[in-house]
Amino acid sequence: MSAAPLLEVSGLSTEIEVPGGSIRPVDDVSLRIDRGETVCLVGESGCGKTILSRSLLMALPETARITGGAVRLEGDDITTMSPGALRAVRGARVGVVPQDPMTAFDPLFRVGDQIVEAIRAHEDVSWEAAAERMIAALGDVGLPDPVRVARALPSQLSGGMNQRALIAMALAADPVLLLADEPTTALDVTVQAQVLELLAHVQSERGLAVLLITHDMGVAAMVADRIVVMYAGRVVEEGPVDEVFSAPRHPYTAGLIASARASLELDHPYRWIAGAPPDLQALPPGCPFAPRCEFAREECAAGMPAMVEHGRGRVACVLDDEERPWLA
Repeated sequence: MSAAPLLEVSGLSTEIEVPGGSIRPVDDVSLRIDRGETVCLVGESGCGKTILSRSLLMALPETARITGGAVRLEGDDITTMSPGALRAVRGARVGVVPQDPMTAFDPLFRVGDQIVEAIRAHEDVSWEAAAERMIAALGDVGLPDPVRVARALPSQLSGGMNQRALIAMALAADPVLLLADEPTTALDVTVQAQVLELLAHVQSERGLAVLLITHDMGVAAMVADRIVVMYAGRVVEEGPVDEVFSAPRHPYTAGLIASARASLELDHPYRWIAGAPPDLQALPPGCPFAPRCEFAREECAAGMPAMVEHGRGRVACVLDDEERPWLA
């Protein structure tokens, strides 16, 4: 029997009230993350990745609510926790690296003071002891002259330095899981590579589990052990990174990979996915990807395909392998 996962999400659904009704950007999502594993959650903008990440920590806007499912961290269901118990999870057991490094810090306070505050929010230590840990954390993420960085305002640092400082703050309380939401989006290519290398180093050194959210399939290919593909709030494919990239089973995954390869390989024919993600208030019947899928057939509109296991992965698609020409 395999060991219990560090994080286990079972049938999670989240609704958001909008004018004229509600939408479900997270719809019956199940996934797991094992200790020491890096899982990449991928998909186009608007597919539900960020709302899922916020649902995992019950950090939702006022108009949103969990309507079903469970989120278990080391066996504890986060969805049933009291506010006090949640505060002991956020930033302590789960470290968070938010999307935009240039706006994540409070612009009016020094970077070091904000990291010290984060440490003391979760541990009963003196300001001096927390400051020592903060300086050490800034050094651990490769920032030169950590004392100078600690004394700086966020606006006095580059995007890459702010991102490293955010990673230092996320790691300061020694979490078991690091949740990184598009950690390279606002950075140039060189700094992106440095941040990804840093995350891989930290994950290896500390044995952390990492959930990295990205729309960049190239990033996922570089760092992931497993990939979870979302579309219209649902998981449509999941599997080990080598299997997903060498033999994707879902047409959406195949399209994402083909588009990524076309942008990176000069001799690769340009490919794109026609159409746009559906309006969550007017989802098509059946498989939400069917209107964009060149392989769709009548039964695709009859109902959402069941998640079917294959090898070490799973996919929600009715096609057989012989009907997937990209596998030929």
